[in-house]
Amino acid sequence: MKSLLRSLSALRFFALGVCVVSFGAPAAHASFAIMPMETQLKMPQDENRITDEIEVFNGGDAPLHISSSVVDWKLTANGDYEYGEAGTEKSSCARWIQLNPPQFNVAPGSSVRVRYSISAPEAFSDERRAMIFFASRPIPVKGKNGMGVMIATRMGCKVFVSPSAPLAKNGTLSDMELQNTPAQRVRVSVQNGGSATFRANGTLQVVDEAGRVVAQGALTSAQVVPQAQRNLWFDLPNPLPAGNYVIKAVVDYGVKQLIGGELKTKLLAAPTTADSAVVSTPSEQ
Repeated sequence: MKSLLRSLSALRFFALGVCVVSFGAPAAHASFAIMPMETQLKMPQDENRITDEIEVFNGGDAPLHISSSVVDWKLTANGDYEYGEAGTEKSSCARWIQLNPPQFNVAPGSSVRVRYSISAPEAFSDERRAMIFFASRPIPVKGKNGMGVMIATRMGCKVFVSPSAPLAKNGTLSDMELQNTPAQRVRVSVQNGGSATFRANGTLQVVDEAGRVVAQGALTSAQVVPQAQRNLWFDLPNPLPAGNYVIKAVVDYGVKQLIGGELKTKLLAAPTTADSAVVSTPSEQ
């Protein structure tokens, strides 16, 4: 089949900061951090409620007022976060979460521990997730001429909650592609057909028709949520000349058996043309 030639960009934003400055004022240092930024919880077998906490640190020199919200989220194949109203995703636990306190002040150089509870209305058998956002609303600081500066920051903690019974991980290598524009790189797509999130890591090797390894290295790493696909990438250090190649990928997603695939491709004289076919093969650890 013909390889599709696409130019893709992976933009990954997790913490969002917005800064509006009025010139003439001394810059107020208003920043904060949260810990952890991701947590994985297991619901107790004998009850449908669990509690945990997130610590919010004010590393700036101005007091901060922090407000919180809980939303749904998912990832695109290239790792972009997409957010939705609580309860819109099938895998959501956002409406189960209660924060205490939902709003608070944090003095400079100090922190506040925010406790939250997750109460499932009924027993569940799959992984659920939500994003807890904390957004700052700093107190304005005025300069000598009456002008000031405002900085707003939003930080998110990914929350995963699973039932007490173990969940299955089921990864497959669903597609491979050699892209020639804007630069040569290989896309390896991994599908999560199971009920638990996993992290996919892998290696890639490019072999020419004489059997020589002309490029090899690590694929980018990606978190893959259930019933979703993520793309892993390998940038070729040097352009491949025209010829026949076999591109081999091996992916580890946290189970005993690895998954692998081969992309057989023929690069023609035109630098943006490739004829290719994909053959998926298992590779045991």
